[in-house]
Amino acid sequence: MIETPADLSVYILYLKKVSINEIEKTYNVLNSEDQRRSKSFKKEEDRYRFLGGRYLILNHLLKTKETAQLKNLSIDEYKRPNLPKFNFSISHAKDRVVLAISDLATAVGIDIEYKREIHVPHYLEPFSDSERQYIMRRDTFNRFYQCWTRKESVLKALGRGFLLDSQGIDILSDKVKFGKIELQVMPLNIDTQYSCHLCFDQKNVNLDFHHL
Repeated sequence: MIETPADLSVYILYLKKVSINEIEKTYNVLNSEDQRRSKSFKKEEDRYRFLGGRYLILNHLLKTKETAQLKNLSIDEYKRPNLPKFNFSISHAKDRVVLAISDLATAVGIDIEYKREIHVPHYLEPFSDSERQYIMRRDTFNRFYQCWTRKESVLKALGRGFLLDSQGIDILSDKVKFGKIELQVMPLNIDTQYSCHLCFDQKNVNLDFHHL
């Protein structure tokens, strides 16, 4: 039996290329809880990143003629946003927002980080001993962000984030196993100042990229 490929769409938004007015229009189609959340941010840039994520979801729903779904967006017990007919994952850093979205049969996770200067040894707690050794062996700065976004994307695809034992999930391979679940991880080359990884659990997917 031939497996039908799953459709997985990835949206990449460069906030500086979209007008504030365009992003603001998204507010009007959000449900009351999301509107409340958008008003709760103290910093304008945080608000626009949040609205940017909803803007990307809206773009996908327009393509699939499911715009009414945005009103049904809810937050689950693990603080993940959910839609009734889609699995999706959102991440943002500085002036980039990314969205991975697919059908309910496909687990997805995506993470992006802006590579700011940090003291890497202070941030190694989520990693296993082998991952720490890999990070610290050479090119520590870039390897840290590589591993961090890989780890985050996997934890998001598994649906519970850092509530899981992050040290017990090895992300050094492009194929990650968690119990009976096998995930695939792939890098997304967005910009040299950012690290981004995508994770999904289907062996056969049609990947579709959109730059906004």
